[in-house]
Amino acid sequence: MKEYYTYAYLREDGTPYYIGKGKGNRINDYHTKFVKVPAEKKRLFLKQNLTEEEAFNHEIYMISIFGRKDLGTGILINRSDGGLGGRNVRSRSFNQEQKDQIRERMRGNKHKAYGWEITYLDGKKQIVNGLRGWAEQNNYDASCLIKVSKGTRNYHKDIKSVKLIP
Repeated sequence: MKEYYTYAYLREDGTPYYIGKGKGNRINDYHTKFVKVPAEKKRLFLKQNLTEEEAFNHEIYMISIFGRKDLGTGILINRSDGGLGGRNVRSRSFNQEQKDQIRERMRGNKHKAYGWEITYLDGKKQIVNGLRGWAEQNNYDASCLIKVSKGTRNYHKDIKSVKLIP
């Protein structure tokens, strides 16, 4: 069913500060303390009448276009790259095969993952895609790695440098 949509919350100057995906009344609902729902005239439907998959993909695309403040790549306050990025897949009503397909599709989406060069204290380097996901899988704190990338922290565990690869 095509009941999903993507939306943006706009600043006073008309630039977006948050991109989301929803259905029903989501555009008007409370999110978190980090995402304030603006006045109605500052809420914009980007695309409507989408399947959930189309909405996920459009959300990912739009976030990649405007970039995220927390990663130093843009103007949005989103804390994930969209899609299933910051969402707990286990809590959704997908079977295991669907979850695996979604994860694989997200890994293959060029707009989802940013390339990062990780340099360890011993000088070894590694290129990873999707820093937050990689950090989770390898027992690192993603927010600490972001601080290392911004220079506000000298190192995290055995990692001395994190650089975004354009």
